[in-house]
Amino acid sequence: AERELWRGLAQLAVGLTHAQRGNARGATALLRRGAQRVGGYAGTAPYDIDAAGLSAGAAALANHIESAGLAGLAPHLTLTRSP
Repeated sequence: AERELWRGLAQLAVGLTHAQRGNARGATALLRRGAQRVGGYAGTAPYDIDAAGLSAGAAALANHIESAGLAGLAPHLTLTRSP
C-alpha cells in the first residue's frame, strides 16, 4: 500500500542528487514525479512523514530550478528536520 510513497521518496532523493551534480533537467523531472507520488499521502502522514510539506517543497524547488537554474543552489541543498 505504501509502494508509491517509497518510490516518490526515492525520486526526491535522486532529484536532489541531480541538482547537486548540476543536472537541472533530471532534477526537475524527478522532483516533480516524486512530489506527485509523495503528495498522494498528504492526508495520512505515514511514519510521521510530512508528505504534504515534502511534496510542496519539492514542487517549489523544481519550479525554482526551471525558472532560475541551478546557479548558487547546490550549497543550499540540505535536509533539515522540522521541530
